[in-house]
Amino acid sequence: MLAEAARTLRQRDTLVSRRAKIGIDIREAVRAQPRGIGVYQGHVVEALGRQGAPYEYVLYHERDRESDWPKIPAYSSSSQIGAKGSRFQFWERFALPTRLLADGVALYHGTFNTLPPRPWPLRGPKLVVTIHDLIVTWVNENLDDPYVRYVRKAMGRVIRQSDRIVTISEYSKRDIVMRYGARPETVRVAHNGLHPRFYEDPPQEQQARVRQSFADGKPYLFAIGALLSRKNCDAVFPMLAALKADGSLGDAVLVMTGLQEQAMELRRKAAEEAGVLEHVRFYGYLDVADLHALYAGAELFIYPSLYEGWGIPIVEALACGTPVATSETTSMPEAGGEFARYFDPKDNESIRETVRKLWKERSAWREQQAEAQAFARSFSYDEHARRLIEIYGELLG
Repeated sequence: MLAEAARTLRQRDTLVSRRAKIGIDIREAVRAQPRGIGVYQGHVVEALGRQGAPYEYVLYHERDRESDWPKIPAYSSSSQIGAKGSRFQFWERFALPTRLLADGVALYHGTFNTLPPRPWPLRGPKLVVTIHDLIVTWVNENLDDPYVRYVRKAMGRVIRQSDRIVTISEYSKRDIVMRYGARPETVRVAHNGLHPRFYEDPPQEQQARVRQSFADGKPYLFAIGALLSRKNCDAVFPMLAALKADGSLGDAVLVMTGLQEQAMELRRKAAEEAGVLEHVRFYGYLDVADLHALYAGAELFIYPSLYEGWGIPIVEALACGTPVATSETTSMPEAGGEFARYFDPKDNESIRETVRKLWKERSAWREQQAEAQAFARSFSYDEHARRLIEIYGELLG
């Protein structure tokens, strides 16, 4: 019996030792409050762990892990690479390639739009990169940001040296092929998923609580705010003024979240200039429980962004059963499908008429609400992870 147990352990250890090592960038996920790409990295790592693929994942980061999220998959490890200097120029270009070779990594997946350079032409791991979108490479905004400067300089090299490119929408795939000449067969689409909460409806009492806390108990429209001008946040205020002018707004308010201090002050000034400041409630970042309930309790969600690589807020709102008015540009029709209503984000009249019609006809939304929720909830990180594992398998054999 002891001999059989020892043989089983040896077989398990042999299997583990034969697992190909895949390195994954989780730099942004280990922040104290990860957002954007950091949230993506965390969800992807946990989804990969649920698939049971025969790989050993090595999760590379530069900061101390602030929590036990993301959960490290079985047979895998978290590896901190301490390095002074620029987190892109030094950490990614010099410290990381050396560690990948030392760790015997067979494939490295850069999840932050970038990749380290290959140290030698005939050595080193296979390279996969997730390019969420190319917007920072052609929209002239935030040009002093070190990340933006680095990505603009490195993107051509990243695309040339990658063995596979993962992106999050068909729009982004077309953009990568058009702007950088990537071979279409090397660019694979894997849509983003949702936080687990969005696959269920929040309790009614929670929706009532956030309505009272964030909208003074009144009916409300919901929008996500930002500092970036390409998010086009101020376009919602002339629309709100039009609803106020024709009497259809009633006592409803607009709730705008996700604002840091500078952005909040700018949005407040724009609302005042539009004559609707008393109808707007501004807030910072919310925890996912309040955000989930706020989406679900809204009369409608408005997203007037000019450019997006995907459109997660659109999918989140539809998953909560909330009608959506959004831009007809870039990837947003892909995210909203046949269930969102679309406008020209640079045309105030188009925004006003689309939102006004949806606002007046929102009771009819109930007829397609369940179908819209099913559509939105079909996007999952488990499916995203399965697509990644297919790509890893193609390259590793």
